[in-house]
Amino acid sequence: MNEKWNGVGIQMDLLNIEPPVKPDYEKQMTIKERFDMFHEQNPQVARALASLCLQQKKRGLNKWGIQAPYEILRWGQIISGSGLESYKLPNEFAAHYSRLLMENMPALEGFFTVKELKSP
Repeated sequence: MNEKWNGVGIQMDLLNIEPPVKPDYEKQMTIKERFDMFHEQNPQVARALASLCLQQKKRGLNKWGIQAPYEILRWGQIISGSGLESYKLPNEFAAHYSRLLMENMPALEGFFTVKELKSP
């Protein structure tokens, strides 16, 4: 479905991603190590975040907080029905996604304001 949501220009089909799977984390892993494992097993999350961000950048947005598209994806899981029983997007990974997107997508370089990470 290519509908626009309330005229904001968010394509609904971008929100209907495959539900994330929960990796088998080890207790001693850092947040970054858990993020890397999560991202490796759930590349659809980064793709969807990138699509949302690029879409909004194309509409003229020059800066955005990563939490906004992150919550939009969560909402998309709920309205599509795919997120009701599935593993959710962990809060502690949002900051790592902003860095990942800016490092790997030249169009998103500087799109997010980032702070120094408190824990590795």
